[in-house]
Amino acid sequence: MSKSTLHKWIGDYTRSGSFHAKDNRSPEENELIMLRKELKKLRMENKIIRIFRSSRDCYGTRKIKRALGGRRKEAALVEQALANPIGTPPLRELAKGKKKVTLVT
Repeated sequence: MSKSTLHKWIGDYTRSGSFHAKDNRSPEENELIMLRKELKKLRMENKIIRIFRSSRDCYGTRKIKRALGGRRKEAALVEQALANPIGTPPLRELAKGKKKVTLVT
C-alpha cells in the first residue's frame, strides 16, 4: 500500500467518520450518480414504450421479457409496474369478468 493511499483514507475518515466511498463523495459526485441512475431508468422505460408501440399484438409479461432480451432487472420492474400500478387497480382486477380489453398507450 502506498503512503498516499493511507493518507487519503485517513483524510476521508477524519472528514466524514467513514471509510465508505458513498460517505466521502462530494455533492456533485452524488448528483452525477443519481442522474446516471435516473437516465438508465428512463432509457429502459422508453425501450418498453417502443416495444408496446411497435406492434399491435397483445403484450403479456412473457412477451415483454422476451423483447427485453433476458435483462432480468428490467423485466422485474415491468412485472412490478404491471402488478402494482400507481393510482389505479391492477389490470387483472379491471379486466375481471370482461371478455375483451383495449389498452391505450
